[in-house]
Amino acid sequence: MSKSQMSAGFAKFSSKTTKGAYDDARQNERIGRGIPFPVGTKGTAVVSSIICDETKADEKTGKKFPRVRVELSVETPEAARGKKLSGSGLMQTIKDGSDPAKWSAEQAWGAMLGLLEDMGLPEEVSKGYSDFQQCLDFFEEEPRVVSWEIQPNNYKNRQGVEVQGKQISAFAIVDEAAIPSADEAEGEIPEGKQCLYRGGKHVVLEENGDTLKLQSIGSGRVRENVDIEDVQMI
Repeated sequence: MSKSQMSAGFAKFSSKTTKGAYDDARQNERIGRGIPFPVGTKGTAVVSSIICDETKADEKTGKKFPRVRVELSVETPEAARGKKLSGSGLMQTIKDGSDPAKWSAEQAWGAMLGLLEDMGLPEEVSKGYSDFQQCLDFFEEEPRVVSWEIQPNNYKNRQGVEVQGKQISAFAIVDEAAIPSADEAEGEIPEGKQCLYRGGKHVVLEENGDTLKLQSIGSGRVRENVDIEDVQMI
């Protein structure tokens, strides 16, 4: 059990944090929470949890909203093995935006399913389930491995000041045995430097400054002008 101490001076200060700008900071979503790595860090992880819950009650309306959160357990880099990743980029709240014509709860639901597809959920499940539990069962059947990267996600707080935030980008690592082999692909796959892009292994065909030309080892598909920041060299 931890021991806490609070001086009289700090107690006097903390009493002011439930109003004004300090309260805004208290109520703001902590965008970087659950992201214990600096921007640019990359690695692999296992989907450890899909948490389906509700947000806290809205202060003004008292409403709660459905929310889906993905939690990852880090595999690499080895020094961070076992650490948990969650937060921005791995969660979706199901509610209308300030203008439902531009962003509706239904669109948020679709975005959430897209997030699970990024984690490896097949479209035949996401588009064909009769019970949403089927989507969750997929992640319970066996470990689902993803590649991840910490990316910048700057935003403006209630005072209009830009805050430096972070978000997690993650994509399932494709099971090479489950897709067409290189021998079946159109064109021969050349040897060369390899990388992970959106979870799939690729060969680097050309390096053009900040962009790359890649070819999928599994399908043979060629991708032009891929941002070098979006790949992980292996």
